[in-house]
Amino acid sequence: MDFNADWFDEQVAKQAWIAVVVGIASLCIGAFVVLIITSRLRKRFRDLHVELETLWADMESFTNEVLGPGTARRGEAIQPAPAHEEERAEDKGEIEAIGDKVRDMQNMLRSHIEMVQAQAYTDSLTGVGNMAVYAEKTEQLSEAIKAGGASFALGIFDVNGLKQINDRYGHEQGDHAIVGSAEALIEAFGLEHVFRVGGDEFVVVMEHVTPEEITFRLQAFDDALAAINERRDKEFPDITVSRGWSAFHPQEDQDTKSVVRRADEDMYRAKAAFYNTHPDRRGR
Repeated sequence: MDFNADWFDEQVAKQAWIAVVVGIASLCIGAFVVLIITSRLRKRFRDLHVELETLWADMESFTNEVLGPGTARRGEAIQPAPAHEEERAEDKGEIEAIGDKVRDMQNMLRSHIEMVQAQAYTDSLTGVGNMAVYAEKTEQLSEAIKAGGASFALGIFDVNGLKQINDRYGHEQGDHAIVGSAEALIEAFGLEHVFRVGGDEFVVVMEHVTPEEITFRLQAFDDALAAINERRDKEFPDITVSRGWSAFHPQEDQDTKSVVRRADEDMYRAKAAFYNTHPDRRGR
């Protein structure tokens, strides 16, 4: 069989050109498919970005409905949503912008959860801890007593004649008396130690304190309340608060109840003495 070298070279060249043409066509088709997929993905990313923007707005609206506009934890403000999202999307790309939006929403949700939790443990009128957080505090103290490491003192403060103030001057003035008492307690003992456990009753819990410090803080409370009364409209009676105090004694107390009972009895003795000298203020 004769072998024609020219024919062979011609066939190799032809096949090479066919391979090149097929390769170029495949690349073009592949690029076209990628372009279509990329275009659709970009559209989906844009749609997702718009949906996230809508979800963000819905979250803020829902939060305002549940918590009330401008509601925040004591001393804190709700952080506003980051501005210029559209510019950021253009500068950083759709995927980065969506990632940023998801992180922003996570932070916003975390902030709102903290606010809801704070409201669940905060007295709405005075801003001090409410009965729920006080119950948790007493539970912690009970555990410390069982573990043999408890050291605390507890005070009960009761606004005098609140019913008489409400009946004679209206509940707004009664609220002012409650708020004024809370402000004096906060100034003397610190916000984290004050709890409102009833309409006119507060409890103060101090751990690892000396009798001298308690005496000092009680005087600070008297001074703070006197300053509040000095600023108070003289048309209304001064705010007065009866108080009782008791410290935990490891040899006597098996739980917090006995400490509370002694403080409560001490407070009622003070209240009885007040009404004996101020019969016109009796309202309970």
